[in-house]
Amino acid sequence: MEKGKRREVVVSALQFACTDDVSTNLATAERLVRAAHGKGANIILIQELFEGYYFCQAQREDFFQRAKPYKDHPTILKMQELAKELGVVMPVSFFEEANNAHYNSIAIIDADGSDLGLYRKSHIPDGPGYQEKFYFNPGDTGFKVGAWNNLNLNLICFFDLIFDDDFPSRLDFPLPFLNRFSKLNLQKLELVRGSIDF
Repeated sequence: MEKGKRREVVVSALQFACTDDVSTNLATAERLVRAAHGKGANIILIQELFEGYYFCQAQREDFFQRAKPYKDHPTILKMQELAKELGVVMPVSFFEEANNAHYNSIAIIDADGSDLGLYRKSHIPDGPGYQEKFYFNPGDTGFKVGAWNNLNLNLICFFDLIFDDDFPSRLDFPLPFLNRFSKLNLQKLELVRGSIDF
């Protein structure tokens, strides 16, 4: 894109009630991605771990069966086809098994369907209702900053944003506005948290 030219970017964040059936959840995600694209979205964020309901509320060994390797992951392959068809950027969250470890990971899919790499959630929360440390190892990829569909984007999972004092030091370039921006988002979250039952 020519320097100085403005470009409209429409970001859509999707969230839906998941079932325990992966194919049902994929069909719902695809339907919502298509609807978001139809309304002009060119970056579409699907909720974290959308292949099934959020299983981290309890510690159960059988849930580790949900983890799959990154390479040739069926959900990622399906979303690559969809991203290419629609020309949208889609980070895709999944439960990854790799090197005798498990990660809360995101595959980065560009608008041409290409897989631009992997991000593994760095900071793992643990508490009532979100016992993620039982399931996930801390990520080893570092924070991802790059150009997707000719847009410079930063990719992190929400819980990593809470550790914003550490985040800028991991980037290859300075972002002087980042601390103010992330603290503002957290203030907004506190307002939301007060109105719903976590």
